[in-house]
Amino acid sequence: MPSPSFRFKRFTLWHDRCAMKVGTDGVLLGAWAEPGTAQDVLDIGAGSGLIALMMAQKGAPRVVAVELDGPSAEQAAQNVLQSPWPGVVRVWQGRFQDYPEDRRFGLLVSNPPFFEAGRGAKADARAAARQNLSLGFEDLLAKSARLLEPQGRLCVVLPEQACPAFLKLARAVGLWPIRSRRVCPKPGAPPKRVLLELSGQDLSHVEEPSLVIEDGGRLRFTEDYRRLAKDFYLDF
Repeated sequence: MPSPSFRFKRFTLWHDRCAMKVGTDGVLLGAWAEPGTAQDVLDIGAGSGLIALMMAQKGAPRVVAVELDGPSAEQAAQNVLQSPWPGVVRVWQGRFQDYPEDRRFGLLVSNPPFFEAGRGAKADARAAARQNLSLGFEDLLAKSARLLEPQGRLCVVLPEQACPAFLKLARAVGLWPIRSRRVCPKPGAPPKRVLLELSGQDLSHVEEPSLVIEDGGRLRFTEDYRRLAKDFYLDF
């Protein structure tokens, strides 16, 4: 049975009531995305609150964590209250498509649903979290474009095979890639994930060197991954 909580260096996440548990994809995105000068950050599909709290740890002054699933939103709010940043992160329960558009954000972050809903897909909370049942890429990108400040950025983690379609949809709403990094599970393996940063300005696209997670066996992490996540994992 998986542990009901996950301890990081500066906060603990309880995720036993969440549709999706703490995983490598969320840690990757939270470690790679940088608030920079953004005063307001929004985490789309916050789950347990992992990425929202990582942004708070990185110094973001205000973070909104949007989560559709009720139990997940409740547990995220509890995690925030028990963290060092209860005054920084606010949890908003509901559909991202319905989030008010009366403010703009300097950074949006999302570990979005990966898999298109297919025939026979189970419509439970975990399926909804993993599949495009409640938030497709088109809705994610269109809403993000409306919520971003003129200099704002959107950071996501995606399956490598989903990137071409995602980028085509992004260009249709005026968002262009400005930074990316491919992620491989082990040396010599093809990339499984891509970290993408997009902006409303068509700037030069910087592709960073590929990141390899493990080197020589399960849980034997590479130095590159350790450097990226060293401020968060207890044993890094």
